[in-house]
Amino acid sequence: NTFNPITLSSPANGVLNVSDPANFNWVIDANASTYDIDIATDAAFITIVDNATGLTSNSYTSNGLASNTIHYWRVKPNNMCGNGSFSSAFSFTTSNCNNYVSTNVPVTISSSGTPTITSTINIATSGTINDVDVVGLIGIHTWINDLVVTLTSPQGTNVILWDQICNSENNFDVNFDDGATPGALPCPPVGGGTYQPQGSFAAFNGENSLGIWTLTISDMVNQDGGSLNGWGLDICLNSGAVSVSETEVNDNISIYPNPTTNIITVDLEGANNIENLTLLDVQGKKLYQSADVTKQKIKIDLSNHSEGIYILKVQHQNEVKTYKVVKQ
Repeated sequence: NTFNPITLSSPANGVLNVSDPANFNWVIDANASTYDIDIATDAAFITIVDNATGLTSNSYTSNGLASNTIHYWRVKPNNMCGNGSFSSAFSFTTSNCNNYVSTNVPVTISSSGTPTITSTINIATSGTINDVDVVGLIGIHTWINDLVVTLTSPQGTNVILWDQICNSENNFDVNFDDGATPGALPCPPVGGGTYQPQGSFAAFNGENSLGIWTLTISDMVNQDGGSLNGWGLDICLNSGAVSVSETEVNDNISIYPNPTTNIITVDLEGANNIENLTLLDVQGKKLYQSADVTKQKIKIDLSNHSEGIYILKVQHQNEVKTYKVVKQ
């Protein structure tokens, strides 16, 4: 029952934008026959949102973790002689992902001439995109080879989903994801499978999600027609900690830059009754405590600390507020 301390691998400590499902990996311990894993939303592991026991490999997949949320994870080794101790915890932040379904359907594709039809989704959420998928793209049309299907972002970026594929096959029911297994679309593209688009949705990364997204279907040949019956988007945004360059935290208090590479500034100009500032790592270890909160601007040096997430506590009269600081 002697174990080496378990070394966690991924998600790496402090990493942002972890997508769902989340895959966990750690280094094998030669004396371990099974492992237990805990995943929580607090560093004390009081609120455990997923766990597993008796794992026989050094990996685990968790589904349904809350989006845009800091999580903590740890692993414990076991064997027939006894149980080891839990590893030190790593933290990570899940992606901010949402699903949007178009209500601008059905749209008829005329069998006369060479029509171009559009359908839209108006997204009211503002944020920096790090992943886009097209889901539930369903419609009917004879001769799929007539169609060119394109997605356009609010910034005007175009990505082709398919361009006159197959031959005389009919209809479509398909999803698109850059991360899908490479390979051609089936003919016809029905059955609800997920495939890579002809273009790449990575072209949308870094853009703002806010505004009108447009799906365009161009029918390139006369006579055959049909309709677009449904489609939607899965869009993931950067986690909140990296969506702004300066974080306003409490009236006249601000923290910047956040994320940082070494030094953060806590600007207290105009704030009253600030009693102290404390910076902690995700394990709760105190890394800094202010000696003089009468200064208008307090600089905290993180250059000797590893990349990841840190917690800044600001005590204001009888209230303590907690904020996330990211070092990259």
